[in-house]
Amino acid sequence: VVQSNMGWDTNTAVGTGSWYGVYTIGILHITPTLDVIGRADWFRDVKGTRTGIDTNFAEATLGLNWHPNRFLEIRPEVRGD
Repeated sequence: VVQSNMGWDTNTAVGTGSWYGVYTIGILHITPTLDVIGRADWFRDVKGTRTGIDTNFAEATLGLNWHPNRFLEIRPEVRGD
């Protein structure tokens, strides 16, 4: 899955602000009850109108999804921002 977002707002303290980013996730089914999941996203807050800081934000996550039955999922993960 790859998803993008973009937006702007003309009603900010610094004039027109804009923001954009991209998000991706991949799932690899190892067994019927175990998946490996990778996720990453990047977000640009131009003029800091969304977060208060004019910068780029990024994160990456690697994890497992173990579902021993259809009522229970255990999802340990490691994330870096």
